[in-house]
Amino acid sequence: MKIGFYLKWDIDHMYQNGWIIGEAYYFRSVCNELSKLPGVEFARQYDLVTRPDTQLDVMIYVNDTEPIPSLAKKNILYLQNGFGEGMDTILERLRPLGYDGYIFISKKLLSLHESQGYHGIYLPFGADLTKFYPREADASYNYDVVFIGNDIKGHGRTMRYLSPMFNYNFGLFGMWGDGDSFCQKVFSRICKGRLDYDKVPLLYSNAKISLNFTFPDQVNWGAMTDRPFQIMACKGFLISDYVPGFEDELRGCMIVTNGGLDIINKIDYYLSRTKERQEIADNGYQYVIKNASIQSRAGKLYNYLQELL
Repeated sequence: MKIGFYLKWDIDHMYQNGWIIGEAYYFRSVCNELSKLPGVEFARQYDLVTRPDTQLDVMIYVNDTEPIPSLAKKNILYLQNGFGEGMDTILERLRPLGYDGYIFISKKLLSLHESQGYHGIYLPFGADLTKFYPREADASYNYDVVFIGNDIKGHGRTMRYLSPMFNYNFGLFGMWGDGDSFCQKVFSRICKGRLDYDKVPLLYSNAKISLNFTFPDQVNWGAMTDRPFQIMACKGFLISDYVPGFEDELRGCMIVTNGGLDIINKIDYYLSRTKERQEIADNGYQYVIKNASIQSRAGKLYNYLQELL
């Protein structure tokens, strides 16, 4: 089977301009795992500039992108982004374009999709255990709190979760340009820029607390990103916003906050309780190893692709 993953950007150009494109790293890892499976001739990543030389068996579109029928025999939509208009609105707009299959990171959206007479699978994110695992101590990454991400969550949500971080030894990494918005003016001053991907596990392994907060549309649909799983795979201690649908699975594996004063209180509490932090981080690590690796996600994806061919 020849498998492709299509991203809608010029990845090299975006990277050169300082952007962290999580999909590029994530689906590169998925390709690596798929390529190890019997029956897979190759799995590769493509984008706006790079196209396959020969027709593939399957092309998986991981953004809101119209399929290009000439590139593959089967075209799959993997709806894993959040959108200002809503994931359901984007799905309704994309379905008439001729996809042969659908993959979701939201159980709720899959249920809606099926109720309207369509089919698909639920395939949440995972962590690449060949890259995300506990690393050695490194004093240069020993922050109180860290966050890796770009300025895409909106003013209100960003201020609720990040403005309290000025009280701590805080490491902010990502794309926070010196623009006109209040968030950009504030956080560009303290942002340390893009962190090389191979350094991310070092950061998560050494920081006392790693923070996650989620794009509003993904919260609405109960769709968790890959960041929490990557943090937990490094035995990092995770404080995250609430994402519906994961409360039972991740109970005891992370701490949930609604930001503001609540996040200050929780950070202060756990910074002074090393043993409790380590116990919760250990729970999260065991969860990812058993339930949320990219390796296991790739196996489920391959089984679904076999059904479609």
